[in-house]
Amino acid sequence: MLAALLALLLGASCARREGPRELPREFARHVVLVSLGRFRADHLAFTGYVRNTTGHREGAVQRAGALDHTLDVVREQGAAFLRAYVPESSFEVGMAGWLRGACWRGGRLVECERSLAALLREHGWRTVAVTSGLPFDPRSPLLEGFDTSVHVTSPHDVVARVDAEAAQVGTRGLFLWVHLDLPGGATDLLTPELAPYLEELLPAGERAKVALDWAAQEARFAARTPYDALEERTLTASYDARLLHLHDCLRAVLWALSARRSILPDALLAVVGDRGCELGRRDAYLGSRLSAREDALHVPFLLRGPRVPAGELRTDLVEAADLYPTVLRAVDLAAPQGLQGLDLWAARDPARRIEGRSADGARTLRDHRYRLILPPEGDSAAFHREVELYDLWDAAGRCSSSAAVHPALVSELRAHLDA
Repeated sequence: MLAALLALLLGASCARREGPRELPREFARHVVLVSLGRFRADHLAFTGYVRNTTGHREGAVQRAGALDHTLDVVREQGAAFLRAYVPESSFEVGMAGWLRGACWRGGRLVECERSLAALLREHGWRTVAVTSGLPFDPRSPLLEGFDTSVHVTSPHDVVARVDAEAAQVGTRGLFLWVHLDLPGGATDLLTPELAPYLEELLPAGERAKVALDWAAQEARFAARTPYDALEERTLTASYDARLLHLHDCLRAVLWALSARRSILPDALLAVVGDRGCELGRRDAYLGSRLSAREDALHVPFLLRGPRVPAGELRTDLVEAADLYPTVLRAVDLAAPQGLQGLDLWAARDPARRIEGRSADGARTLRDHRYRLILPPEGDSAAFHREVELYDLWDAAGRCSSSAAVHPALVSELRAHLDA
């Protein structure tokens, strides 16, 4: 009998060593990152935007199974960071902030030697990227560390691929990056999927005849031809239709991960923007890839998961690089050397300043109140052609530069950038 008992204990011990490690309940088993293409942070309804872009819309056509997975629900069950920033107003560098810990430091882009996906894969996570929108370069550094990367054209097709990929997890769990964007690139406000949303927001008879593709808007910006009020209203409604469509796709993805695969109940979920965009300024265009202003770098950032406080609204400055150490804390892994971001639940720095760039080289600095923008040197055709300073605590100061009347403040902030 004693021999039989010893054999039974030995067998159980061996089985435990060979099976997946059971993480403590307070740590996440999975990590899910959902990024939304060109999603302005100030167009979230729960932050006070006039249109309902983040919740259930009465009378609107809803995707099956998505009703319980709105951004409003994610915010209520987790934390929303109301002042979150990407390092650059381009998709590549914006997403490098979230995936690689990239940030501007002392005039150069710094990132961790290993991407978040590579680090998690080394520790037993299965890593999967499912992206939609424009054709994606399979050699992109953003895909470093992913076991599987899948690109589809339409965000509607993302759900089926996510559902299939989430059926398998690694020894420790699953790290899944899902990017939701429209397929048209320079014409993605003209895609057929947006027609019912636009009709819901602004009927055809109330719209102005205005170009909805990025290329035409950029040409108009270069010609310094401002939009009138009706054109601005049409552009804003068209852009909001885009957000509603991506939001419905997000809800369907989260439904599949929750109801179909039971991934979300045991996951750290992050919903972020890859970059923002200009809108509502008569001297700007929606593409805004070359902009270093607040609206181009300010993005949504929501977290939900084990040990994430429910219903918390954070107003301290955070940057995309902060996600990397926060994820490692959530899954109980040590941070590697050289990581620049800050764990979001570590001590906060009220004097924090965040550097940024536009894709054409304009430099910017954001502190608790102001944003300074320095134009690229020697480029007379650049988007930013003069020093700009915006007071983000003042409604008028958000849209009108006050650099000429605050030379001392400009010098102080510039010294930080030039250090």
